[in-house]
Amino acid sequence: MLDWFVSRALAYEINVPLTGDKRTYTTFKEYFLDLIKLAVNIAAALAVLMIVYGAFKYATSGGDESKAKDGKDMIVGALVGFGLLLLIRVLIPLLGLQ
Repeated sequence: MLDWFVSRALAYEINVPLTGDKRTYTTFKEYFLDLIKLAVNIAAALAVLMIVYGAFKYATSGGDESKAKDGKDMIVGALVGFGLLLLIRVLIPLLGLQ
């Protein structure tokens, strides 16, 4: 049932074009894909910043095991998140959404 609603939403033609900064959207699918790309790009930038911050925390731990562990955990979490973002970028074309 949910698949039917999603397929209808993606196939729905918008009568009034949605105007973005550089692009005019005529379908919901185009708008949705650009929104996903924007969200992935912002999240990737945040993941890189988290990796840098985690490395800073690790480097300035001064031998304190708990601070070093916090820095390592932050780096690992950011790398996992970055990997998931790359997976999203790979899955979108594989699902035929482009």
